[in-house]
Amino acid sequence: MSADLKLILAKSLHAGVYAFLTLLGGTLPVSRRWHLFILGLLVLHGVGTEIGQTYVPNRTGRVTDVLIDWAGITAGVFALRGWRPRPA
Repeated sequence: MSADLKLILAKSLHAGVYAFLTLLGGTLPVSRRWHLFILGLLVLHGVGTEIGQTYVPNRTGRVTDVLIDWAGITAGVFALRGWRPRPA
């Protein structure tokens, strides 16, 4: 497997996990305020993990990785909006 393909798969997995976590958080039986709080935590988690990686040897924190995480969160939000039944 080429290095480029591994990179694409790794970044896709990152986005997919954040989308999945957004879906899980969005389906919890809690108020809208809690859903927004969970969404905010996911956004901050993406930033925090990249900052934390700057302290790990042989790792770097990248803004592009944060944007990939946020793209996954956005995909999860759009999936939730399309999945939930609309009121009549």
